[in-house]
Amino acid sequence: MPSDTPESVRVVLRRRLENAAEHLRAAGLPQATIAALEALAGQTEQRCVVAVVGRVKAGKSTFVNALLGGALAAVGERETTATINYFTLGMPADPDRPIRCHWRSGQVTREGREFLDGLQGSDEETLRRAEGIDHLEYVLDHPLLRDVTLVDTPGTNAAVAEHTERLDAFLGSMDRRREELRERHQDETDRLAREADAVIYVTGAVARADQRAFLEEFRRTTGGRSSALNAVGVMTKIEVSDEYLARSDELSRHYAEQLRGELNTVVPVATGIGRALQALCRDDRRGLERVHRTLARIPPDRLRRMLAAEQRFVEREYDDCPVDAPTRRSLLDELTPDVRVWAVFAAIARYIVEHGDESTAELAAGLGELTRLDALRQVLDRHLLARGHILRCHRALLDAKDVIDGARRRLAEDRAAGGRERQRRADRMLAFVRAADGDPTVGEEIAQLIRTSVAAVAEPRAEEACADVARELEELEEVLVAHNADFEALQAIERNRADFTAEELDELQAVLGLRGLSDTDRLPRGVGPEYVSARMLFWKERAARAATRSARRLAADQAFVRYGHLLASFYD
Repeated sequence: MPSDTPESVRVVLRRRLENAAEHLRAAGLPQATIAALEALAGQTEQRCVVAVVGRVKAGKSTFVNALLGGALAAVGERETTATINYFTLGMPADPDRPIRCHWRSGQVTREGREFLDGLQGSDEETLRRAEGIDHLEYVLDHPLLRDVTLVDTPGTNAAVAEHTERLDAFLGSMDRRREELRERHQDETDRLAREADAVIYVTGAVARADQRAFLEEFRRTTGGRSSALNAVGVMTKIEVSDEYLARSDELSRHYAEQLRGELNTVVPVATGIGRALQALCRDDRRGLERVHRTLARIPPDRLRRMLAAEQRFVEREYDDCPVDAPTRRSLLDELTPDVRVWAVFAAIARYIVEHGDESTAELAAGLGELTRLDALRQVLDRHLLARGHILRCHRALLDAKDVIDGARRRLAEDRAAGGRERQRRADRMLAFVRAADGDPTVGEEIAQLIRTSVAAVAEPRAEEACADVARELEELEEVLVAHNADFEALQAIERNRADFTAEELDELQAVLGLRGLSDTDRLPRGVGPEYVSARMLFWKERAARAATRSARRLAADQAFVRYGHLLASFYD
């Protein structure tokens, strides 16, 4: 893939994979190998697949619901954690049944909210139903899904673990089937994390806000398979404590720094508040208005003390509180059953206490900022969606390399098996020669001829073709990694524009490919290798003077690398 090609990365990769398939077909490789490469060529045109992965109870489904907002709320309020859930762009044919249930039998049925509710229990019938489901597909008209297909996985570490205690009480003989379902969910989660173009690793807030606890929890979640190229970490449930909520930005920056090689970034989100806010803001924010109006009747000092514990708020009566316990208890119902968590309500109530003079609309906007969901969407757009074509191509390229490696292993095994058979035949002939009466000199010449013929087996054409394709794929991978590095540098520049002069911005945006991927797009018209060499030295010096890990350092280092590639192209 020459650096001066005007074609997009996706178009070039598809063409190379198609050409590789033809090359291997001509060399006589099996049709299965050819078909796999042709399928991967077609996948380069598909949407980027982003898998949401996390341990059970990490809050993955709440995170997805909060991320997709009201579009999903119309489908079903409660989370379905015992299935694999795909979220794809589209308008459902039947708004009352917007979910496609893909059964393991191959049948596809359209389902609605009643079906979702039927997957929430822990009885024998629910387990049987979940056992027969391959995955659910939610068809939504949501802007996030225009560029990606989102996949919510069942979770690592026993996907049906939350059902275990109640099932153990009465299922008995169902234990084996339950274990099989758990293992299938674990295997599917691992497969989706491995095969997705990008991964969002969700980790719930741990017991203490310290580095070791979070890092250990994250590494358990990722299983050591994460890469900063295509992975974003999300720290959910930050509303579980005031410390998390207050220090979430500081903590997430610290964790991201510690996990630089494994994650692109770490983003804190208050998913529970996000889901509660969606419920409270339905019907022109009437739920939030009711909560605001009721809490405003309670003296602020009394309300702060009541919010210290759920029992104080929902059960006790106070002489200086004009709102009785049943009324206060009903406020929690405004959050809807799927997020009826005291920590969530307390965080919302505390915010309302501190901003009691604001209007309901202002409170909704402020609470929305508290969730950090808009910031998360910006991060996802920046790190995953905007470079979705690069991530999709990188995934297809890795899979193509696996296909070629597998073909080469099979060829080597076949050649070894054939060599062993030829050696057995040679041994039989040599034994015959040694046993025969005759001139010993002639016998040795015949033996030498037999040994030489066994050793001089020509390299099969198929192996040479595989080696050629493997080299091309390595070249393509280097180009994709370089494009990704350019992208990361451009994003850092955009976030820190004030750190660069106008002339530096103009040059960096061009050389890093913002205006096009060809050499003519990256370089001023008519320049030669002397200019490129001088700019390499210039940016090398700027990198040495910049602060470590700053945007200027990242941009200068990548400009030096990209100019190096451009310089090499003059001599290719």
